[in-house]
Amino acid sequence: MKIALAFAEKGRGRVRPNPMVGALVVKDGMILGEGAHLEYGGPHAEANALADCRSQGNDPVGAELYVTLEPCSFRSPEKHNGPCTEKIIEAGIRRVIIARPDPNPKVMGRGIAALKKAGIEVVAGVLEEDSAALNEVYEHLISSERPWIHLKVALTLDGFIAAEDGSSKWISGPDSRARVMEMRRDCDAVLVGRGTWEADSPSLTVRDSEGRELPGYQPRKIVFSGRESGGTLFDRLCALRSEGVHSILVEGGSGVFNSFLTEGLWDRLTVFQSPDFLGSGIPFCGSLGIGNIGGKVQLKGRTTEISGRDVVISGTREDMACLQV
Repeated sequence: MKIALAFAEKGRGRVRPNPMVGALVVKDGMILGEGAHLEYGGPHAEANALADCRSQGNDPVGAELYVTLEPCSFRSPEKHNGPCTEKIIEAGIRRVIIARPDPNPKVMGRGIAALKKAGIEVVAGVLEEDSAALNEVYEHLISSERPWIHLKVALTLDGFIAAEDGSSKWISGPDSRARVMEMRRDCDAVLVGRGTWEADSPSLTVRDSEGRELPGYQPRKIVFSGRESGGTLFDRLCALRSEGVHSILVEGGSGVFNSFLTEGLWDRLTVFQSPDFLGSGIPFCGSLGIGNIGGKVQLKGRTTEISGRDVVISGTREDMACLQV
């Protein structure tokens, strides 16, 4: 299943808002075929794994199928592919091992039921939390009206995102900036405040190490107005969701971060902290209304990594909890 989860990563940034899924066809301990959902509207992971199996002259009859998300079992006018359960049954697969039952109400156990009805043994819940974490955006979209919000912050060792004059290029190092390009490619839109937009004229595009805009997909640019706060902010996010913006990378500045944090309208926070000092400057955010240390905000599921000269801390607002299926 770990191998299947690694294959699922191949669809990152290319299948949204659909989930990343990986699959393997295995017989007698040997991998006969492997596949992933590689692009939105393209064949699903199960179909690709079965096709890979046959292209190598391997017979899937009697084999096991490892898949990171419950196979789909329904048809609809807007759906690009037929039910994966039918392909699995037709291939003669003996046993299906599933990481995560699909929390999508259109599936939600129906795929498992269809396989069992056809006489296929099904095992579900193998590395389930890993699958859910891989598709944190997909899981969020099922349970929320608004887009998934990722706050990205670059700050100095003493906690400033810019100098007193507003300048901030470059607080983080080149390795961290390359990672931010990956984060931009992995979202539908990049959002900054009007002050940041007017002061820095940021490109908000996906670029190479030389600063050249890369061909292909580029996220939508959104400029946040300070007037958008409270219920107005939430309504605006829901409107963006209805326009097809399913995930937003928020890149500042201080007032914007403060609005999203105080209103709880965020899902992941990633901080790139440099080893530099400013002494004074523009802080990451303003007052969050926290009066004592007991009210501090704590990141859940934290990870800490080294990125060149920087330290990267990332975590979520809430603990990862698999949606009930």
